[in-house]
Parts: sequence; structure tokens; C-alpha cells
Amino acid sequence: MSDGVAPHLQHLIDADATGGLSDVHKAALDALLVNTPLGQKIVAFKIWDRAGRILYSTDAALIGRTFPVGEGLAAAFAGHVYSHISDLSEGENQSESARGRG
Repeated sequence: MSDGVAPHLQHLIDADATGGLSDVHKAALDALLVNTPLGQKIVAFKIWDRAGRILYSTDAALIGRTFPVGEGLAAAFAGHVYSHISDLSEGENQSESARGRG
């Protein structure tokens, strides 16, 4: 898929993420990130709204769930770059944590 991630997220900026991602955009992101060479290099990919709701995840079970907005996510929403290596203890990282133990 040559058009990448950005085209499937642009409407979120325009609509302030109130409607979430359409099934078409979710399917396009899955085609890019799930069971592909690129997806094999990415442990997890999540798109959040400002309320802490996950709009898209490579772990489909997380889509629609809401988690506390932590320091890093709040910094990103404020337009800052934030880097952090997670210890995977946060609830939204359950599948990544389980994969590391297995």
C-alpha cells in the first residue's frame, strides 16, 4: 500500500476525532500494519483521541477502550515530541506485555 498512514488520519484532524475512524480507514491501516513486512517491525500502533479513547490499534481488542491520558500523550496533544520506553505496565499495553512473556 503506497499511500501510507497519513491519508487515513487526515479526517480526524478535520473533524477533531469525534467520529473516530471509518471501517474503510481501519481496513486500510490493517492492510498496511497487520501481517505485513512493515507490521512485523512495529510492536504496536495506536491512535488516540484527546479523551484517552483508542480509535485504532493493531490490537483490535483495544479499539474503543478508554485509558487515562498520561504525561506522554498529553504532551503529544499539546504539540510536543515525547519519548518514553514503556515498562508495559499500563492497561493499554496488555497484549504487548503478554507477547514479551510468551
